[in-house]
Amino acid sequence: MVFLKLGFILILFYGWKFIPGASYQADIWMTRPQTTFFQNLANFDGAWYIRLAALGYRRLAKGDYDLEQETERLKVMDELGYKDGVERNYGYRHWPLLGWTIRLLRYPVRSFVLAGILVSNLCYFLYGVFLYALVRLDFDSGPAFKAVLFASIHPGAYSMTGVFNESMFLFFAASAIYFARVDRWFFSGIMGMGASLARLDGLILLAPLGYEFLRRTYNHLPGPAPVEGVLGGRNIREGLHALLTRPGIWWLALIPAGGGLVLLTFSQVAGDPFAFFHVHEANVYGHIGWPWHMLAETYHKGWHVWMKELPLHCLLFLVILGSLRGYRRSYVLWMILFFIYQTSNGNHSYLRYQVQCLPMFIVLARWAERYPGFQLVFTFISAGLCALFGVMFINGYWVA
Repeated sequence: MVFLKLGFILILFYGWKFIPGASYQADIWMTRPQTTFFQNLANFDGAWYIRLAALGYRRLAKGDYDLEQETERLKVMDELGYKDGVERNYGYRHWPLLGWTIRLLRYPVRSFVLAGILVSNLCYFLYGVFLYALVRLDFDSGPAFKAVLFASIHPGAYSMTGVFNESMFLFFAASAIYFARVDRWFFSGIMGMGASLARLDGLILLAPLGYEFLRRTYNHLPGPAPVEGVLGGRNIREGLHALLTRPGIWWLALIPAGGGLVLLTFSQVAGDPFAFFHVHEANVYGHIGWPWHMLAETYHKGWHVWMKELPLHCLLFLVILGSLRGYRRSYVLWMILFFIYQTSNGNHSYLRYQVQCLPMFIVLARWAERYPGFQLVFTFISAGLCALFGVMFINGYWVA
């Protein structure tokens, strides 16, 4: 993982050094001549997390700060969003945990941007450790290494080097599933709460974790457990009884509690617990609808959008179909819910959102074990696209 990370950072650096940056009509901090390579790692959403860490939701939304002073202090500030109240509210689209963590780490490192970079990349390594350990519960080291590799070279994996919350979410999600698999429900609940504080889709974890609990009720052994047995009436009744005899499962209530804490935060700072949803809907691309409608909208946005999103939707759909037999049902359930959630969302950032679908990389790793040709082709294509989109990102070109 260290060599993968160092190699990718070198690609980003030389791409930043030799490829011209994006051109915007307005003054954008990302493309100013004095902007450094490390500051560009906070491009796009990263800048919002830096601003939230430094100013908080309320001050940022109200424009209650001196733009010139904060530009000097934070570097990631510009006129966009300062005079326009609609743009300023975009801060509410970002879940709070990453901003809170950056604010805490800023004191020892004395830089909000550096703190954001450190958090994102440290979480990436922790995610890799837990992903490897999770795969090793079922397979040998080969698929485990391949799962980590495929997760690291996904076309949207640049988000685990820049200041995004993908790697933080994945660290908490992978560890929550791992601790549930080894029957450590307290730690699973704590990590699941971290996931729900990091991203809205952390709440999806309740489904695969609940299934894992019922599976252990049906069969403690690592062998097969048919769906009809796990979800059968008798096992459901035994699972309900286990809520009293095995109270550790109640720690999973921390996951919705994390989501509730986010709503409470928005209620306090915005006067509206669902401020994130209203701001999302106000965005020209931010709509919720039926999956087929949202996929059609993605296509009608133009080739520059659908070329980098629809193939990835197709990939996950094929992975789900290919995993319906012979793969752990909790992972399949996670992928199905993730697919429904993401295809119901009209936002055009799926390139990096798919990085969050951890079980997909486990299935792809197993396919690579069985079909060496698939491993070669997939690695070549995915790594090439990862480098391409990473260089575009670091130079201020919108990719996701």
